[in-house]
Amino acid sequence: MGDFTKDEFEEKVVRITSENKEYLIEKHYSFGKLLELKEKIDIYNNIDYKRLLSEFLKVKSKKTLSSEEVYLLDDVLKKFIRLNLEESPKIRKVYEKINSENIFEKYLKSIVSVESQTDIEWKDLYIKLSKRFLDINKFSKITNDIQSNLSKLASVGISISAENKKILNFTKQLGVSLFKFVAADILSKDVREKVEKNYSKWGEFGWSLPPDAPISLFLRPPKTKREANSIIYQYIRESESIFTECRKRVDKNIIDEAQYNFVNKKYRSCALLLLSEIDGMLIKCQEKNNKKVGKKAVAEFKKKILSNQALELSLRSVNVISNLNVVFESAENFKRKPSSLKRNYIMHGMYANKVIKQDCIKLLLIIYNLNFILDANRN
Repeated sequence: MGDFTKDEFEEKVVRITSENKEYLIEKHYSFGKLLELKEKIDIYNNIDYKRLLSEFLKVKSKKTLSSEEVYLLDDVLKKFIRLNLEESPKIRKVYEKINSENIFEKYLKSIVSVESQTDIEWKDLYIKLSKRFLDINKFSKITNDIQSNLSKLASVGISISAENKKILNFTKQLGVSLFKFVAADILSKDVREKVEKNYSKWGEFGWSLPPDAPISLFLRPPKTKREANSIIYQYIRESESIFTECRKRVDKNIIDEAQYNFVNKKYRSCALLLLSEIDGMLIKCQEKNNKKVGKKAVAEFKKKILSNQALELSLRSVNVISNLNVVFESAENFKRKPSSLKRNYIMHGMYANKVIKQDCIKLLLIIYNLNFILDANRN
């Protein structure tokens, strides 16, 4: 929970007290999770809706509770439903029209009706993309395992045969190429533009895809910054894994020092180091002569990358460029007080806001995605 400020955390959970115990229940859910819930309601008969709600919710007390433990908290679940109905007139309106005595059934059907309202094209698109990228991610994991095992043999002095070297090189190429084969023409031009706009919106809120998140996570744009934070939160609980991913491809010394500052709550120092790495990455990927810096470097990166028509890389690129444009926004002679971390303000000692964990996580994710995109374009 430490990756969010107290105010943001308050917004993304419902706090319920029952029998002198406090329970925290997350309020926002990804589009995919809502569609999975809708599918279960549509397909199955004789549903235990209370159990379905228990499986759907993420509930914490001193620890994250299992669905079986949540199922026993009848009073907590009913209070949660009541509070949500009070907060959301839209959900309450649908809830009141459902003809059932079962409050759990009424609540689940009402949130599915309201929260996952979208046309059939978007639902089909989500399912299509999720399946396509799931298949690729599974195969990519296999190729990564092959690479890892062969590399370990080499690192301890065990020679790798010429044949195995060929396998190693082949799997490296194949792991990257698979993403390139998910071509843009899987989407119509109009739908692709809508999808890219949504990925760009996530970037405006400061978020790029975490390592463990599906590419389809950003298909539906968040309505608010707090909703974006809440949805992304489930993928960034362990900052260690993000540092590890970044360390694989960039200056290890910078990432090690940034992580040291992060662990010791020196978030401003951490952010400065991460921004310097982002600056360096944008400069290094340019041609040798007349290198640009700052927002001009972002523009050069955009020209270099967006010619790639592969869907996976295109969506990541649109998102990261949108994110970079916010972070590298012109200071305009420092006339305005920025509402979020800006490279030009903090680099020149003009950022008066407190730098928090979340700021550093956002910068780490930019580094991770920049590496992903640049690696793919080098192959």
